[in-house]
Amino acid sequence: DLGEPRIGIKPLFNTTSLGEGEKAAFEAVLLDADGKPAAARLDWQLVRLDTSWQWYSRDGYWSYESQTITRKIANGTVESTGEAPAAISADVDYGRYRLEVSTSGADGTLSSVVFNAGWYTGGETADSPEMLDVALDKATYQPGETAKLRIAAKQGGKALVTVLGNGLLSSQEIELPKGGGDVDITVGDNWGPGAYATALLYRPMDEAAKRMPSRAIGVRWIGIDQAKRTLKVALQTEAKIKSASELTIPVKVEGLEPGEEARVTIAAVDVGILNLTRYQVPAPEAHFYAQQKLALELRDFYGCLIDGMRAERGKLRSGGDGMDGAGLQGSPPVEETVSYYSGILNVGADGTASTSFALPSFNGTVRVMAVAWTKSKVGHGTSDVIVRDAVALTASAPRFLTLGDDAVVDLSLHNVDGPE
Repeated sequence: DLGEPRIGIKPLFNTTSLGEGEKAAFEAVLLDADGKPAAARLDWQLVRLDTSWQWYSRDGYWSYESQTITRKIANGTVESTGEAPAAISADVDYGRYRLEVSTSGADGTLSSVVFNAGWYTGGETADSPEMLDVALDKATYQPGETAKLRIAAKQGGKALVTVLGNGLLSSQEIELPKGGGDVDITVGDNWGPGAYATALLYRPMDEAAKRMPSRAIGVRWIGIDQAKRTLKVALQTEAKIKSASELTIPVKVEGLEPGEEARVTIAAVDVGILNLTRYQVPAPEAHFYAQQKLALELRDFYGCLIDGMRAERGKLRSGGDGMDGAGLQGSPPVEETVSYYSGILNVGADGTASTSFALPSFNGTVRVMAVAWTKSKVGHGTSDVIVRDAVALTASAPRFLTLGDDAVVDLSLHNVDGPE
């Protein structure tokens, strides 16, 4: 109910990449019924969340349920004023945590936020016993570095760790202790934008409990740092020019090695045209260096074994009929179309290139887009240029006429930057 007091919590860090042993810092504020900050005494506690899975048999059917165990890590009391929020901080290790902030009293309010700490997990949480919680110590790596894959498993067991790209890049079998452990993976120079690290943890059959063998799998993308293969393209255009003038576009490309050949293409298009279909600025590095789809299939019989114990099989859900907002956005332009393309230009030894376009009588914004590339690097840049005269004259006339019609043409005079 927005008419009731409530507590706002703001994490001062990325909730998916807080390092192990770092301090988790937050700001908390109490908002009154009108949504304004109010002075209050706030009680907080930080709890660790540990999830385990319990299999059970009922009426001859096997199923499972998750159990989340909470353990208090730290707590305290802070004062929140109407002028500044209260500061909360605590040291955390690897794991999943929840911060709870409340006001005292029987009618007090409570707010909470859940976050991950220790290595890069992507924010996902295992929602079935067949999913293994895995994480990396860094977001990206250089070829030749060692990536540390952390596997969290309460029971431990034998685990198969593989690296998958266009094929099987490496594999190793380890004994995982209870509570989990770390696995070292050497990053190869032939991984392209990256590779997938998979961990399969096996559990033997338990005849006493009449439980079939099972396995849990965790997958994590190991990204390669592409900073050395990315060109920085700067468009040194003017912020504003007059209509029917020449648009000159100087380009500066950074990140080239001495003697390295580079090329660039430049386009200048009316923003109104781009907005019709939500056209995005071309970014080749986002395509070539992005996380790739896992190209391999992992097959085993464990799903069939669990199904044979009459556990409920998961269902794939998919749908269609949605355009996801892909329709036209905005009205088509009524002025002369502004859409220019330079073709392929050579970049000079100093990393510069230039082109120019003669603009028509046009009033609006032109988006300048450039894509640069070499044999091993790509990059892009963009800049918006406002095109308008000090005084603009627009005419509005009927779009269709027939014999005998009387037409009225509306003329509008706009003093944009002219004298008063």
